[in-house]
Formats: sequence, structure tokens, C-alpha cells
Amino acid sequence: FDLDSIVVRSSCSPEGTWQANERLSINRGAAISRYFVDYQKAVIDSVKRNGGMMLGLGGEAASQQTLRVVPFVMRSLPEDWDGLTEAVLRDEVLEGKDKDDFMATVQGVNRDVDERELSKKPYYKYIKDEIYPKLRHTYFEFNLHRKGLEQDTVVTDRLDTLYMRGVQALRDRDYDEAVVLLRGYHDYNSAIAFVSKDMNASAMDVLKDLEETPQVLYMKALVHSRLGDEGKAVDCYVKACEMDPSFVHRGNLDPEIYYLIKKYGLNKQDDVDLLNL
Repeated sequence: FDLDSIVVRSSCSPEGTWQANERLSINRGAAISRYFVDYQKAVIDSVKRNGGMMLGLGGEAASQQTLRVVPFVMRSLPEDWDGLTEAVLRDEVLEGKDKDDFMATVQGVNRDVDERELSKKPYYKYIKDEIYPKLRHTYFEFNLHRKGLEQDTVVTDRLDTLYMRGVQALRDRDYDEAVVLLRGYHDYNSAIAFVSKDMNASAMDVLKDLEETPQVLYMKALVHSRLGDEGKAVDCYVKACEMDPSFVHRGNLDPEIYYLIKKYGLNKQDDVDLLNL
């Protein structure tokens, strides 16, 4: 197998505000991603400089021409409340009445309110000292594709049953099934399936051949951001917004684009224009 991408999922414990923890989890994931990308670049540069080669686990050698940096895709979970709830319910020290009170206190509507109300509870210190540290974690998810796998390109002038099943899988958010059904069609829907599974290199292979509509440009911005090319990501996002101003608001909903908006000060005039409509 070859690595398509590695997803870094960083999370925080609930103390502090949701907004502060969102920034912290994004920065944590970004720092980890930068570290491993820089490490890969250093190793590859060293191999090339010394005229050596890299060996895979199966003993196969990679030529200098095929060496590449595997993208690290950042994902953030500001506060892991699901993990907290599971840990509380499994805990052997907390009493049953404390667990019942916890479930009654945590409403899920406003997490800052939930945390504030929990801090008033007699069992809060135990949760904060013993459980919260376990929620500050980072997970790595490896997306692989089989080496030498040839994609069959399906050429059709009508929507066949297989394709429609793939589209329905996207609607149902069954992205594993969508990738299997749509990978051969090389169109926008297959790109969405790849993006949904963080198979970003595969998604870009599709997107680069499509007409640059606002939707395609926005998707390119998303993928470029995940692959670490912020310059191209910003360029594609700005073009998408120029062609379709609705993407100004859409950008605030995707963490990868929102990060770029804040970092590069994008959309300030567009936000004003939208308010005046």
C-alpha cells in the first residue's frame, strides 16, 4: 500500500471557553502536522543529497524521483465531550448519583454553560484532575491505496445505476461506499467522495481536470489547504468567492478555509457587502 494522506485529529478538554479550545486544538494539530511534514522533507533532502535510497517495509526501494512528502491533514475537535461522557460513565470511582447528575447537567446546547455548571459540582475536581487530561489527545488516521491499482475510467452519456448508487451513498454520508462506487467516474461527485475520506491526492487528480466552476475552485481550495499549499488554497478560494459570493459564508463553515480567512484577513470587504444586501 501507499499512503494517500495522514489525518491528525487533535482535541482538548472542556475547561476554558469553546472558542479558546477551538484555537488551541487547531494550533496543536497544525504544529504536529508541520513537525512531521518538515521531518519528511529533511529525510528526503538527505537521501537526495547523499545519493541514497529509501526502502519500504517490503524491502522495495524508492527512487529519488518517486520520493514525496505525505500530506498531513489537520482536523480539530475543540472539546471532546463524547469522550468525557464515556469516561465518566465507565469510571469506577464516581458514584451512580454523580453520574446521573452529570448526565442531567450536560445539556449539549452550549458547552461553555455545561462546563460552568459542572464546575459547581462536588465531583468536578475529580473529573478535572483524573479525566480531563485523557481528553487532550491527538489521533493519527492513515489513508492508504493499493500500489499499482489501475482505475477503470467509465465513459457514459447517461447516469447509470452504479453512479446513482454512489451519489445516494454521498447523500447518506456513507463515504466508504461512495468512494468504491464513484472512483472510476472522474467527476465532481467522485472528488467529493475522495475529499470526504481525506484522500486528498486522489481528489486533486480529479479536480485538476475539471472546469473551474466556483464549486470546483472552492473544493480545490479545501484540498490545497489540506495538502499544505496555502498560497494555492487562498488563490482558489478568492476566485471562487469572486465568481459566487455565497462561498464567502461557506468558507466560515470549513475549518481549513476558516483558518486561511483568519490568517490572511480574507473576505473583510465581502462580509460588509453581504450585510448591505
